[in-house]
Amino acid sequence: MSLSRLWHVARVDPGRILRADREVVAATLRREAGLMTRRGRTAVTGAVSGLMDLADAADAPYARVLGGHTLNLLVDLPEQAGPVVELGERAGPVVEVGERAGPVVVLARRGMRRVIPAVPCDGGAGVEAVALLGHRPGGVGLEPGRWRILLVLTSAAGREATYALRHTGREAAEDGPTVVAPPCPDTGYRYELGRSPAGALLLTVASPAPVAELTALRPHATGMRLTGRFVGLDDTAGAAIVFTGPGRRREHRVPALVRGDVFDVAVPVASLAEEQGERSWKVWADVPGTGRLRVGRFLTGLRSPHTVHRRPNRMVRLGDREYAMVRASYAAGGGLTLVCAAGRTEP
Repeated sequence: MSLSRLWHVARVDPGRILRADREVVAATLRREAGLMTRRGRTAVTGAVSGLMDLADAADAPYARVLGGHTLNLLVDLPEQAGPVVELGERAGPVVEVGERAGPVVVLARRGMRRVIPAVPCDGGAGVEAVALLGHRPGGVGLEPGRWRILLVLTSAAGREATYALRHTGREAAEDGPTVVAPPCPDTGYRYELGRSPAGALLLTVASPAPVAELTALRPHATGMRLTGRFVGLDDTAGAAIVFTGPGRRREHRVPALVRGDVFDVAVPVASLAEEQGERSWKVWADVPGTGRLRVGRFLTGLRSPHTVHRRPNRMVRLGDREYAMVRASYAAGGGLTLVCAAGRTEP
């Protein structure tokens, strides 16, 4: 069998690859390896290896990343594995490969391995695993890229058996007020579950995009303060908050107080409401070396922030008889807009 034929069969009928003799498939890859470039060989070999993995697979009826950073798995043990007994608690959420003695979930990518302990359930017929993802205390740090999710079982004799996971549960609903794969609200990383061409469960990790995340908008009697934090940026020194209005060159720039990744600024309400009628002002963070970023609520699981984060008008006193009405509005993507209107009380 040629490599092109093998690849065609793998795409049309993966079951034939799973039922094929693994030595025959491996021999085909070795024979054809010299006819491909290094890049092509790596890509095709990886894809076919992923198909072969499912020859030893365990069903995962439940697999989700909740809250943008918590991996939850429920895995049914293969029949040939037999029941798994409880081996007691482990210290910490992550254990080294050499220390394991019971069921574990392994996240693997390019020679890197992250091990998560699994807890037997359903009378020993399955296991469940929960892990906090991210480079944080008690978390599982993952580099950006695709990670294979494997179940590793160790017998009483010390022999290990490795199984790919095959997601057999229902897909997460696409409708509703939240998105399926929200970003991590703390770090901005994205952890999204997917499948290989053969259906093996994968976890894709994406680096955070630069974001100016709004954390608080605090009105008081005579003004308003805006607080947020920068995500995905290394250097934020000299940042300023810019309020842009309708038309060209209509903007107000205010230097921000920046401590680490947190920024704070006083909103120039009087300047935003100095004209007659209602005016809308988009809010940006201008960071030297990066450019302008919209300020808003982006690290949430909300599909439409505007319909959820509805804010009433706030009155800010500007003088003895003058005041401004300020309302926060959010665009479909979460960008913050301040709607301002000036007013005056009668004597």
